[in-house]
Amino acid sequence: MGKIIDFIQEKNNRRQCRMVPDSNKIIDILKLCDKENEEEVEDAVMEIHEVLQNAHTENPKNLTKPEANIFLIEELESEINSGGFDAFFWNSYGDLANETLVALKEIKSCKWSDIFERAMAQFPDSEVPKNRDKRQEVIEAIEDATEDAWNKLDDEFCDYEEDIHKLLIDYIESNSENFR
Repeated sequence: MGKIIDFIQEKNNRRQCRMVPDSNKIIDILKLCDKENEEEVEDAVMEIHEVLQNAHTENPKNLTKPEANIFLIEELESEINSGGFDAFFWNSYGDLANETLVALKEIKSCKWSDIFERAMAQFPDSEVPKNRDKRQEVIEAIEDATEDAWNKLDDEFCDYEEDIHKLLIDYIESNSENFR
C-alpha cells in the first residue's frame, strides 16, 4: 500500500494550487492499485474521494457527472458510517438524496441502491425534501416511526454485502474519459 501513499505525497508536493480534479492523479492511483487486494482498493477509493472532495469544496460545478457520482457515494458512505441514515438526511448531503440514488444506480449498485431507496421511503410519499430546513422538520415529525427502520438499514448498509469500492473503481475505469 505504501506505493499509493508515496505517490500521493509526491504528487501533492508538486501539485499546483488549483482545485479541479487532477485526472492524472486519479488514473495514476488506479494504475498503482492492485485491484485484487481489497485493502488497496479501499485506500485507492479514499484517495480518489479526497481529490474530488477538494475540488467540490472549491466549486461543486467543477466536477463532471461521473466525478460527482463518486463523490456523492463516498459522502453517503461517510455519513452512514459516522451517524447513520438519520445523520445523512439531517445534514446537508441530504439535499442531494435523489442525486445520490441516481449515482448508486449509475455505478450498478444493487444492494446499496436498494437499501438507500428503502431509507428514502421512510419519508412521506418517499419524497426527501431538498430544502434542509423542511427536511429536518419532516425528520422531527417522523423520527419515532423511522428510528427502528433506519437503524436496521444502517446495519444492513454497514454489512458491506456489496463490494462498493470495486464497483466505484470499475465505474471510474469505464468512465476514465470523464475524469479531467
